[in-house]
Amino acid sequence: MTAAQARPIKSEGVFGRTRSYVSTFEVITDDVDDGPITAAAASGIPLRGDSYTFGNDYDTWCFAQEAKATLRSADETRKIWTVTVEYLHPDDQQAKDESTTGNYQDPVDMGWKISGSFSGEQVPTVKDKDGALIANSAEQVFLDPPLMKDANVDTLILSKNTATIDLSVRAELIGKVNEVAIWGLEPRQVKLRRWDYQIQWYGNGDSYVSNTWEFAIKSQKSEIDASEIGWTDELLDQGNRYIINAGENDPQKRYADIIRAGRVTVERLDGNGQVLDADDPPEWLQFKVEDEVDFTDYDFPDPLPGPFV
Repeated sequence: MTAAQARPIKSEGVFGRTRSYVSTFEVITDDVDDGPITAAAASGIPLRGDSYTFGNDYDTWCFAQEAKATLRSADETRKIWTVTVEYLHPDDQQAKDESTTGNYQDPVDMGWKISGSFSGEQVPTVKDKDGALIANSAEQVFLDPPLMKDANVDTLILSKNTATIDLSVRAELIGKVNEVAIWGLEPRQVKLRRWDYQIQWYGNGDSYVSNTWEFAIKSQKSEIDASEIGWTDELLDQGNRYIINAGENDPQKRYADIIRAGRVTVERLDGNGQVLDADDPPEWLQFKVEDEVDFTDYDFPDPLPGPFV
């Protein structure tokens, strides 16, 4: 292989939903036996992944994809080659629609993508469809719920490119629920279930991160006051002991077993550690298992872009 020099001749561009360029170079090799590899590797021919430049023009986010070398004429010197280099913009088909500025360049500038779905799961239930406690024919409530029901959870999926990713932030957010209201939803109604990411590379060595966040939105009314509690859990207050002396720390002096017909039995409690009267409505206890975080402190859009009401 011998040395060869390239001379730029012309460049053409296409602008619209797509953006592309084709630059043409003349290459004169040193030997009639030189072929297209030598011509395409000539000094001055852009390499795959190089940003578009021609004269005073440049396009940082349009990259060389391929070069084509053609011998100008087999009847002449056999040293003159025409090399064309094609430049394309990644994802340019969607660029105009997804740009937040209307002049899409950097993929990080692409707008938010928003979609939704739902996931199904089964949970135990102690009430029927009318809100009555599930009980036997003697009107005794089943203390260990024997029935399950479908609990479909709505999902909100957000996608966005970012320049970087902070793994400590990712670790902090995954599995957390919202501490304050967001997107018109109450505290503890939104849970970040997944955060998928992928590092994307361009041929010139630049990179960015494509991210997808999946939020699970849970609607659940409190048995206590019918308020929205989302990912807060409620259980019937029940047990086989009650409190006899709240001021004692010694378990043997603080608690006593519930005895019925000479046997320890499980009974409903009144929310204060005492046995509930049979005619009183059941008491419920609330438990917050998932940790909370303020999603509004991060870069999630609020309100959501789009026709949300």
